[in-house]
Amino acid sequence: MSFAQDFRSTHFLFLGLAAWLLNSASLHARLGESELQCNLRYGRSKNDNLEKVLPLLVGALHRVYSVSGWEIHIAFVNGIAVREEYHKPVSVGGPMFNEDDIKAILEGERNEQNWVAQVKPALFTISSILDPKESAKAAKSSTIAKSWQRTDGSLALLREPGMILRLESAEAEKLDEQAKLDVMKKQKQSIPKF
Repeated sequence: MSFAQDFRSTHFLFLGLAAWLLNSASLHARLGESELQCNLRYGRSKNDNLEKVLPLLVGALHRVYSVSGWEIHIAFVNGIAVREEYHKPVSVGGPMFNEDDIKAILEGERNEQNWVAQVKPALFTISSILDPKESAKAAKSSTIAKSWQRTDGSLALLREPGMILRLESAEAEKLDEQAKLDVMKKQKQSIPKF
């Protein structure tokens, strides 16, 4: 085999591998993807400056991607996307999500599973008044305009007034609770003994 033939076959092998990687990246859901897969899909990320004030997930690595003016904020835990927020630019019909926007995002996040619309729960029930955890859940759900659940337990939440669509893996809430407990523990440990 000549050098030219060897080079050509290596070149085609590389192009085939690159095409396969890009194609396989587009077949997977965005939740559960690695940072590298997100970079392949959306382009180079930036640090998320909102993370310092309003973190998607305390202690997670935060990145923001810009796609056709849209912003996608992603929290990575152990290198995997566990929570995302889509922000629509004002220049594309205003900041409010419409049904087509939501449909396109949920379709892209399917991962060969189905999203099912959830019925909005009653805000305050007897248990939510008596139990502090249930009360916190009721307060949180009061900011949710619409929600969907994927067959694997992942959630999509359209926040009031319809300007942010948050997607989170089934594990995100547990990771969030653990991170908050870790922060509280560190705060208590930092108090000097007087």
